[in-house]
Amino acid sequence: MLSIRTARSTHEKKLSVVIPSYNNADWCQRNMESVFDQKYTNYRVIYIDDCSSDGTFDCVRSLVERLGQQDRTTCLRNKKRLFALANIYQAVYMCDDNDIIINLDGDDWFPHPYVFSYINEIYQDPNVWLTYSQYKTYPDGQMGFAKPIPPEVVKKMIFVKLNARRTSYEHFMLGFLSKFEKKICCMKIASFQ
Repeated sequence: MLSIRTARSTHEKKLSVVIPSYNNADWCQRNMESVFDQKYTNYRVIYIDDCSSDGTFDCVRSLVERLGQQDRTTCLRNKKRLFALANIYQAVYMCDDNDIIINLDGDDWFPHPYVFSYINEIYQDPNVWLTYSQYKTYPDGQMGFAKPIPPEVVKKMIFVKLNARRTSYEHFMLGFLSKFEKKICCMKIASFQ
């Protein structure tokens, strides 16, 4: 495991935090503050409100303005419900090829202000294109369902055959998608804790 002290000493790669959200007015402040409180500067946020009916979009936009984060945050609002995958797809293609994409659901938050630094440290290795992480439930602190990806899956590049409930949050470089289509043969999967 990498130390937080080590993570703070490396070059900051650009991170794009994609937040698909639906009816998360009760959680959006904690969600967004956990992003803006990161001890990291080279990131942007793409927040996609999926046609919420509880005022989520207005809450997020107001919070972004109050915290002075307009320059790094893009807030999008769907006129009809598209669901998470379509929202993530839309946001990812707003990013640059070298961005590290971090997917964070609208009702979730980061546990400490060094998450971006830790992810950045992992991606200093040019062979790392994709990572995954674990989560804890709130308020009981139970660990989630994510499991390590078996080495044979990595070697044979058969990620789509994995059980859909195997991993939790994924982080990846956008360039990974085009590399994956070309069947790259050398790839490391780093487990993010």
